Amino acid sequence: MTSGKIIDVGTGPGYLPFEIAKRSQSLEIIGIDISSKMVEIANKNAENFGLSERVKFQIGDVANLPFEDKSFEFVVSTLSFHHWSKPRESLNETHLVLKENGEAWIYGAREDTTKEVNEEFRKQYGWFLSFLFLHIVRAHSSVKLKEVEEIL
Repeated sequence: MTSGKIIDVGTGPGYLPFEIAKRSQSLEIIGIDISSKMVEIANKNAENFGLSERVKFQIGDVANLPFEDKSFEFVVSTLSFHHWSKPRESLNETHLVLKENGEAWIYGAREDTTKEVNEEFRKQYGWFLSFLFLHIVRAHSSVKLKEVEEIL
């Protein structure tokens, strides 16, 4: 995608929008997060990276996105799905803001990750980081595979 509007849901400190902005000058990129502190950090990071004119951040809840229907070509979310307290409503909302033929890429982790996923994660990131990540995600994940399948 070289032009259009992208929304990063659960943007945190904004690192994904910055990487996208570096690769395409003609995209309008908006990051939302439910945490006002994360939005504050993302806006400071945008200033530090010299991207505050092209990348905007605001407070927003994925279950009630503050945008008009059919206003984005692309929705992305990385590792925030397990925080969504209303996953069904949130997925419906992401669909509403997508333009016709738009795409949503939602990457997340579940409480009930498989043994194979856990092993692959350990191979890639090592025992200590995988232990921390997998246990933290499981401790506060709101979604299991069965629920995702029912939603879809």
